[in-house]
Amino acid sequence: MTISASPFKQRLGQDGQWRERLLQKLRTFERWLADRGLLDMPSRQRLQQLQEKAISEKITVAFVAEPGRGKSALINALFFWHYGQNVMPSVPGKLAQCPMELTWNPLRAVGIYLLPIATRQQTDTLADWRQRENAWVHLPLDLHSADSVATAIACVTETVRVSGEQAQLWGLRSQGEVDDMPAGVVDVPKWRHAVVNFPHPLLKKGLVILDIPGLHAIGAEPEQTLELLPQAQAVVFMLGMDTGLAASDLSLWNHALLTHLDSIGLRLVVLNKADLMWEDAQHQGMEHMAVRQHCESVAQTLQIPVAHVVPVAAQKARTARVQRDSSLWQASGLGRLEAILVDGLLDKRQQLFSSLLHRHVLQVQQHVAQQLQVRIRHNTQQAIEMADLQGQNKQAMYSVRIRMARERQVFETSVAQVRAARAQQQKLLNKLFQQLGTSAVKKHLHALAEAVQQPVPPHARDWDWLYAQAFQHLQQVLQASQQQAEAMRTTLAQVLERLNQSGHFLLDEPTPPDLREFCNDLQKIADSHRAAFAHGTIAALQWRESGTRLLATLGMRVRSVFEAAANELELWSKTNMASLDVQLRARRQNFVARGKTLTRIQQADVGLEKRLVQIRQRFDALKQDERLLHTMVHAVLQAPPPQMAADAVPQGHIVAEATASAAEPSQQPLTP
Repeated sequence: MTISASPFKQRLGQDGQWRERLLQKLRTFERWLADRGLLDMPSRQRLQQLQEKAISEKITVAFVAEPGRGKSALINALFFWHYGQNVMPSVPGKLAQCPMELTWNPLRAVGIYLLPIATRQQTDTLADWRQRENAWVHLPLDLHSADSVATAIACVTETVRVSGEQAQLWGLRSQGEVDDMPAGVVDVPKWRHAVVNFPHPLLKKGLVILDIPGLHAIGAEPEQTLELLPQAQAVVFMLGMDTGLAASDLSLWNHALLTHLDSIGLRLVVLNKADLMWEDAQHQGMEHMAVRQHCESVAQTLQIPVAHVVPVAAQKARTARVQRDSSLWQASGLGRLEAILVDGLLDKRQQLFSSLLHRHVLQVQQHVAQQLQVRIRHNTQQAIEMADLQGQNKQAMYSVRIRMARERQVFETSVAQVRAARAQQQKLLNKLFQQLGTSAVKKHLHALAEAVQQPVPPHARDWDWLYAQAFQHLQQVLQASQQQAEAMRTTLAQVLERLNQSGHFLLDEPTPPDLREFCNDLQKIADSHRAAFAHGTIAALQWRESGTRLLATLGMRVRSVFEAAANELELWSKTNMASLDVQLRARRQNFVARGKTLTRIQQADVGLEKRLVQIRQRFDALKQDERLLHTMVHAVLQAPPPQMAADAVPQGHIVAEATASAAEPSQQPLTP
């Protein structure tokens, strides 16, 4: 059975088609620039970055819940209902022991990849282990058998019995817990992380599903939560209508979600098992007032908008899809949840990508337009010289050569200034790279690294002070880098002004670099990790082992911010210097062309009138390129992303429509 159309499939399909069209336009634009010699390295980098993002950008949705809330049932109803049975493990007493990631990579074999728990003996991050394919256990999947897929995925529920000492070495039990265990053995998760590489139609279109278990798994490896959740563009936090917001749910929210959503856009709370509130067996409606009160109570406790609390009946939704029962489907509320997720995810994703697209393409346009202006200027200069030579007056020819010699002398002086400016800029840039390098991150996290190597945690006040000091120093590094980049810009602007005054260049004042985005990212990382290092969060674990892993994850994320800042500064510097290099080459080529023209005129190899015609034709071609540049940029930027249908659910009316939908005729077919 094929998967019927759904908001996910429809919008992801539209988004993929839009990106493919945009990709073709970017490639056409890049070839057009290359054919005219207008594509330098910074412009190529910007266009290729856009193309790579258009091809490979993923949409990640994370599902987080305590056991018994129906998380697996919801994922089955949303994505795997067509198998006719549960694919995600959904058996009481069989709890997922590790996070699971469902994705599609055509370069890897179909199957489930499992990271053994023994790898906890090392302090490498999950990102490090992803690079070591041999460390993972691969189990193939039979795509023609739902039982095979379900059995393989059920591996995430497996545990293994080890000695208390081994569990303690892995940081999975505290010393006190080990002493209390009979016979000195404990059950621990068999796997740390699972990646299911599966050619599901939605996964092939770029969707990634993160299944993150409750506190029993997150508490064992809090560093994985810190590493995984920032990847998600949306988080669905599951609650049960029967349990409400229990103490364990609130603890999961506070420890895993509240302080760790530093890069997450959409955050929804799903109240599952809404069918418990239905009035009768015919499923004709829901107790609207009771459901609304539940939603308002949860929203008030979690301090989120009530519009972000959505009631659903996941099991009923899956049954409705399998049996094609449209009334039951409408009552389940899952169609509304799908629409909300799709709207929130894709609209935000397209907004961010469109912003990046406009910024990069307009920067390329500005740079290329400047190159064309320089070429037009040189062409006009040649036209004036040729007009002065009409009649082939020897004195006029001599005067032109004298003027060219003086111009070349001034030009060579300018070349020396450019070389000196380039050397100075590179020296300052290298200093920035050192400030933002890996060794700098280690230096400022060194005090924290020493603290986590102690056998017992430091006093909370002492740790908070060390933590605050570390991030204060890291912020100062970014601020110092911003100031140094500003100094680079000021120095370069002075050089460009002198070059423009020489009459041989047409250079714009460099735009100032802006590292505020990276300062904000660093602050978000500091906030998200602060709670994870709280002693209550990892008190049940070995301070040294768990603290070391948390610090490794922290260091990885800080390094990524510093690397991104360094890359931004490098691209900024390259773009500024590229304008100089382009105009230097153009000016040098102009001297060569003018000299050859004069020589050929003197030798009567080419008529003056013929040369003037060529120059005018060249001028017309350059002006045509200016118009084409504007047209092509307009074509790239005016390709609108697909929009949701006119009857999409407004964000402010999520709960009102979800709770009232059971009493209304279905506006969304079961299988569009």
